[in-house]
This record gives sequence, structure tokens and C-alpha cells, in this order.
Amino acid sequence: MTYERPDNLPRYKSPPVSEVQLGLVLQPVHIPVTMLPALFELLENDYPKRMELPQRPPELLNGSMRRSAFRLELGDIPPAPRIRFRDQANTRWLDLQSDMLTCGWRRTPDGEYPSYGDLRSEFERLLRLFEVFWSQVGTEEELYIVDTSVKYYNDFTVDAQSSMDAMQRAFGVDMEKVSIDGLPAPGTTGLFLRFPFSDGQDGPYALLTVQGRVSPQEHDFHALLNLSYRGDPFVKRYDEATEPLDAALSFLDNGHDHIVRAFTGVTSTELHSTWGRYQ
Repeated sequence: MTYERPDNLPRYKSPPVSEVQLGLVLQPVHIPVTMLPALFELLENDYPKRMELPQRPPELLNGSMRRSAFRLELGDIPPAPRIRFRDQANTRWLDLQSDMLTCGWRRTPDGEYPSYGDLRSEFERLLRLFEVFWSQVGTEEELYIVDTSVKYYNDFTVDAQSSMDAMQRAFGVDMEKVSIDGLPAPGTTGLFLRFPFSDGQDGPYALLTVQGRVSPQEHDFHALLNLSYRGDPFVKRYDEATEPLDAALSFLDNGHDHIVRAFTGVTSTELHSTWGRYQ
């Protein structure tokens, strides 16, 4: 299935995106260590670089897991570390860890944001490739998706005289309303918003988080804006998808659209012009 961008979704010619992550958490499976070279072979053409990293704890909706996390159980050998596969240009990567599978893109000095549709297509391709590998393992265990997430990291500079002015110019936040008598103006200021999505039954099935911050530099201010959308892709279906992977991709698509609207809503129209908003 392909991503269809809504006609009314804001667009930017040069968005300040620095990194994007698309990820899944799965239920436990057992992967024989002898099969890992087969996975390396499937990825080596597009992701020839490989390195081991420390494991990271999984991020899950509500901070807990209703079902067990995905783990690479390698017999009597300790769980595998996080393995990162990278392309030759060091812009795209795939993380495979004991409890998550994440695909990402990171901006380089001469790189441009490729669009969500392009990143999403690559994520789907890698997941299908992992399914091929899983069939080669020859186990009766099935892959079950527990949690799905999409994250966008943005950074940009703001021309301002103070942190209060920078917050106004970056996020439209009037810091004069939160100034404190007897204290100097804050150096680093921030914005934190959480938007829970619920079907009215067992709590939120998804959570959109927005975190913004401005910090002083030598001549201006550096702004960071991170947005994430995560949750259970099976509580609420966004289309007629019947295959679990299609449901997860639909969840990511909807999350991306929420992120774009939130990004547009919390940033100033002055910056929208700088980034070339044309819709």
C-alpha cells in the first residue's frame, strides 16, 4: 500500500527536518545466531556498514508493555546488542535490537529531506525484507506488532534579542506572560505539549508529543522542535487494511499527518515563509 498525502496538509519546500525515525516493537521471537549472516547478506547492498551499539530501553505508550517485547534470543548466548546498518552516505540506517526495529534518516551537510513518502516506502521495503529473512529462519513463530512510532526532529536558528523574543519568533509563545518578578530572563526556554488520542474505552491508543526549546548562541538562538506519534496500530484502523503491516503503516501515515499539522500549528508564520510553505 502507498501513502496518499491529504490535499489540505501543509507543505514546505525546505523544512528544517534533521532526522526522521519510523519504528516497530514486536513480540518475542527466537533468531538462531547462525542465521544472522543471512540477514547481513540481504542488507549489504544498500546498507553495507554495520556496527554494534548499546541497547536502548523501548519507548512504549503509557510507559509499560501490555505484551512482551521483541527479543533476539540466541540460545545460551546473551541477547544481541543493538545492530545498526548504515548506507554508504551515512544518511539512512536500520536499527535491529532485542526489542525494536527502527528505520531512520539523518540530514548531512549536503543532504536534503527526501519526503515522508520516500522514507515510508523504504521502511516498508525493509520490513518486507525482514519477512523474507524470517521465512528463511524456518520457525513457526509469527511476528506480532506491539507498538508503532514516527518521530521528527527539527532544528533551526532564530534571530532574536532574548530567549523570550526567540520563543515568540519560533513558537509564537508570549514569554512575557510567564516572566517572574525578581528573576532574570531565562536563558533556555521550552515548550512541551501532549495530545492523547482515545477511543473512549481503555485509555489512549496513541500519543502525539511536541517538545520545543530555544538556546542562546553567539549571535542568535538555536531552536529544537521534536515531534513524535506512537501507540497501538490495531485499536483504531484508519482504512480497510487487513494485513497487520498495512495497519501499522496506516497508523504511521496518520501520525505523520498529525505531526505536520502540529509542526505548523506551533511554529510562527514568519518561519513558515522562510521554509517555503506553499500550502
